[in-house]
Amino acid sequence: MNNILFENVFNNEELEIIENDLSIKMDEQGWYDWSKIRKQSVEDYGYGSTQWKPVSEKVKLIVRKKLYKFIPSSRENDFNATYSVFDTYSGIHLHSDSNTPYVATFYLNKEWNIDCGGYFVYWCDNEYKLYVPKYNTMIGYSIHDKMPHLVTPVTENAPTKRLTIHCKGIIPNY
Repeated sequence: MNNILFENVFNNEELEIIENDLSIKMDEQGWYDWSKIRKQSVEDYGYGSTQWKPVSEKVKLIVRKKLYKFIPSSRENDFNATYSVFDTYSGIHLHSDSNTPYVATFYLNKEWNIDCGGYFVYWCDNEYKLYVPKYNTMIGYSIHDKMPHLVTPVTENAPTKRLTIHCKGIIPNY
């Protein structure tokens, strides 16, 4: 498998644009709440909500340049890019993104440590590996790698919600 972790992805100007866009989006209505679709709640199942909202066109252009740089095959397909906001107790079950040519997640929390949860766990080289989110990094790979993965629940120790930009390549006519 090729390298999937990339550090220092955005420059300071790009980070400022992304942080300003996310700040504006956080104040807007219209977030898609995955927990409602799954009909889960903290009281019933121990899961918090994960909310999704498309990035602005300006941020999508910035992200596109990074995808082209780190996942060259991304030039062949357009993509969806959303901010993903994970509340306490939210995570994503084990799955494999087989319906998309590539995926990428950009980590936006300036402060995050192992006590916060929200780890990216993935299957690679016949074992599970764990990645603790780190500011201004990207996990990205071509789906040809067929990498099963999950996100562990965010813990009560997290100082804020877990913030990312999540991208999925689009297969035309799928």
